[in-house]
Amino acid sequence: MDFQDFASPVDRWFAETATAMMYVSPRELSDVPSEQARLERELKRPVRLWEVLVLFERLTVRQAEHILSGLGRFNQQGEDVSMLGRVLIEVGYAPADAVEGALTLQSQERRTGKWRPLGQILVEQRVLSRVDLTEALDALEQRRRMKLDLIEAEKAEQEEGGAAASQ
Repeated sequence: MDFQDFASPVDRWFAETATAMMYVSPRELSDVPSEQARLERELKRPVRLWEVLVLFERLTVRQAEHILSGLGRFNQQGEDVSMLGRVLIEVGYAPADAVEGALTLQSQERRTGKWRPLGQILVEQRVLSRVDLTEALDALEQRRRMKLDLIEAEKAEQEEGGAAASQ
């Protein structure tokens, strides 16, 4: 399996991480790009790799959340880089020096009363495209939603367990 078969850098990152964590084998990923493309045509929206793997029961929701929980944790130099900045660097959308430069510019601008999001600065500097920015933000949002869904599911399980124990 060549991870370059995944068009999206976020999906490549996820595939590499999932195989490194031994949740899936490269062989289990071999048909996923074609299934992903089919689902995108059918649903008329971008479909992330983890959605396909969960749908085809090659990963559990908990495993997908565990992998996604690592997204943006990379911080090579221990510097103060935003979550979005870390994701952009880790997944390969932007080099660390470009993100750090944009954060420095953002900080300077804020002292003068100008507030621009990091993504907007990087797009305007042509470090990344709007499509790449949207994809990175969507991955972060899906990670957040998946985590909230798991928390709600665990809470419901605990409530059911407590109700059953009191009967």
